[in-house]
Amino acid sequence: MSRDTIQTICNRLIAGIAVVSMPLAGLSLLLLTIIFTVTIIGRFLGYHVPASDDISVILLAGSFTLGFAYVMAKDDHLTVDLLTQRLEGKVGTIARFLILAFTILVVSLVLFGLWHMFATAIANRITMPSSLPIPRAIPIGVVLLGTAMFELVMILRFIERMAAGAYPHPVKVIEVE
Repeated sequence: MSRDTIQTICNRLIAGIAVVSMPLAGLSLLLLTIIFTVTIIGRFLGYHVPASDDISVILLAGSFTLGFAYVMAKDDHLTVDLLTQRLEGKVGTIARFLILAFTILVVSLVLFGLWHMFATAIANRITMPSSLPIPRAIPIGVVLLGTAMFELVMILRFIERMAAGAYPHPVKVIEVE
């Protein structure tokens, strides 16, 4: 497969993630705003909205993780480049490569933990402690979905940049006799 083909495939997959994650993040924010508004009005009227706190947590987690996936897909994310922005040439390229590879590894570990929590919540039918029997798997699943989309975008960006030659190729070991 050519480098251009790899870059095109990665870009299309990343664009697809952006198309899916942004509306879901927006819907989460819209529903969160509605829940907050109804809860505030309900308090003035002496009415308590059942499980509004639990539902708000789910929607906030959704808007955060799905929004993060969208921002990463658009390559508009904020970075703290205290050291790497000052590094130029091959040293800077290698530093950025190592930082992205480390971030992918860390998020992979987080995904593993979330998957384990999600599977346990489903297997044991754990519910959230509220007035409504909301399965614990729902908020964990929302965070898992957003984090998985974020991780996939990072991996695709990594592959795309490797194909473009932005990162160095593996070091060749030369044996001297």
